[in-house]
Amino acid sequence: MSFAKRARDNFFTLNGRSSADWGIVASKDNGFDAPERDVSAIEVPGRNGDLHIDNGRWQNIEVTYNDCVIESDFTEKFGDFRAFCTRQRGYQRLEDTFHPDEYRLADMTKGLKVDRLGTRYGSGRFDLTFNCKPQRFLKSGNEPIMFIAPSSDMQTDTYTCAGTGADLMRIGVRVVSFPASGEITITRHLSDTVASHTTSDSITISDYDEHWFRGMATYNQWRLEITGGAGSDNFDDIKIEITYGYVLINDESVQLAGSVIARKHTIMNPTGFRCNPMIQVIGEGFPISYITTGETLEDGEQWSLSWNLDSSIRPDEFFMDCENEYIYYVEDGVRKNLTNYIRIDHYNEYGDSVPVSFPAMGEEYTTVYFGSVAGTIFLYPHWYTI
Repeated sequence: MSFAKRARDNFFTLNGRSSADWGIVASKDNGFDAPERDVSAIEVPGRNGDLHIDNGRWQNIEVTYNDCVIESDFTEKFGDFRAFCTRQRGYQRLEDTFHPDEYRLADMTKGLKVDRLGTRYGSGRFDLTFNCKPQRFLKSGNEPIMFIAPSSDMQTDTYTCAGTGADLMRIGVRVVSFPASGEITITRHLSDTVASHTTSDSITISDYDEHWFRGMATYNQWRLEITGGAGSDNFDDIKIEITYGYVLINDESVQLAGSVIARKHTIMNPTGFRCNPMIQVIGEGFPISYITTGETLEDGEQWSLSWNLDSSIRPDEFFMDCENEYIYYVEDGVRKNLTNYIRIDHYNEYGDSVPVSFPAMGEEYTTVYFGSVAGTIFLYPHWYTI
């Protein structure tokens, strides 16, 4: 049996396994289709037309990979693939080469019907249909946005980040806003844990200045000591961008990581769809004081976050899963519930108290405000589109 040459063979990946493992290629999909909005139609006597009630959600959508083909050793390969599919339970991550920057959450609820091909039935063709959640999640939404909460007056703070052993590393520091003192001093310490060797140097920079610290591969840890800004209580006063972990790959500089030290930090939504983030907090205390769906506290909904005063549990690291409304920390590989120990107050855009819900990313902006307790926050926005 011969097959027409494809301009490009496409593959999909389900729960980490690629269809290429079984020699399965797909000629097309319907992944560009949009889901239906969940709207209830009500007929009102004496009134022309239906009354539509928007239920505030999108319905699931079926995604089908048409003409999936196994060109040889069909019996063995398809049998193994079928066994893999039947072992899956619930929604699994589904991605493909048709949409390389996105993924879906999919559940395979339909059966498989095969068309055997070839004179000896060594090949086969079938369609594969998944029942998917309506969102097309951006892979970039799983990349964390990192920021660091400064201490109350920023007199002296120390921040540490690890190196990678690459050929070239450097740290970039830019003061975006620091009106309390007008300038700060940053001391960079490089340490080599193997040779127990430490070097340091200092710079003083003003607003909007940028400086790069450079270090070679023998140094695998940086420590930044930032001094200045004493007596500044305004949330807007402090914002320092740090870019670190640059490596040289094929003569091109590639960024590994970056962070922002700030009293507040605003994030722009690239899709315009409200989504539910995952927030990871590292450090003593609770560094986040407010999250709002605007550029300032007055622009949108607000969530005020604080420890429950009756709680004596203060883990060094915990997670806030806003999608599933669950706060937890991990101990000995087991998730321990923290939801009852963190207080969440929710206000609408007019400042009125409303029923409590977990924080959401705004359709345009999200701003995170930090309190007086230092800590490191990784925010995974989980951007999606429809």
